[in-house]
Amino acid sequence: MGRLLRRPIEKRYGQSAIWQRAEQYFARRGGIAIFLTRCVLTPIAVPINLIAGSSGYALGRFAPMMLPARLVWLLFYGALGYFFGSQWEYVSDLISNASGLLVGLLIAGVGAYALIRWNRRPATAPSLPTN
Repeated sequence: MGRLLRRPIEKRYGQSAIWQRAEQYFARRGGIAIFLTRCVLTPIAVPINLIAGSSGYALGRFAPMMLPARLVWLLFYGALGYFFGSQWEYVSDLISNASGLLVGLLIAGVGAYALIRWNRRPATAPSLPTN
């Protein structure tokens, strides 16, 4: 999806400092982001896919991180199904809530980090009116 929408994404967001930082960070740590969004933090997989595709992240680097993560996800849920088959609905709700909690904690952490950085920025001196 990110590869198909590369030009519109670059046109809309390419010049923003936040998008450029996201691409730089993804170039350094994209593999772990791909892995985690495939097996633990699935609600944020779509933005990761957009960054990966639109930044030209190589499929040869994407697939080796995505496939093992999917295998971990499959084995984890398969094992849960095997051991807790009679209580599958309860376990599914529990995991869904835990995933939401992880994403919520991630968002809260990013928000706290942004707030701390915003509070630490240097104060600008007020300009005096000239007559």
